[in-house]
Amino acid sequence: MIKRKEFESGTFKKRIFRRRENHPIAKLLRNHTNYAFKAKEIARKVKMNENTVRSMLANLIRDGLVVHKVPYFAWKK
Repeated sequence: MIKRKEFESGTFKKRIFRRRENHPIAKLLRNHTNYAFKAKEIARKVKMNENTVRSMLANLIRDGLVVHKVPYFAWKK
């Protein structure tokens, strides 16, 4: 949570990943292509909220970069 004044002035820390391939979740999966991970494991490793991880995984699946077999996710080779 940040103060409204900080929000309005835009002085809060930005996390922008111009390309999805540069996102920490994509990097984790791409660097460990011999493994498949559960969303909870990914969240723990990249230190992000599990809902955020699931949202990004959905985008990566839609982009054809990640494959999903319940409950695991892996980088598409």
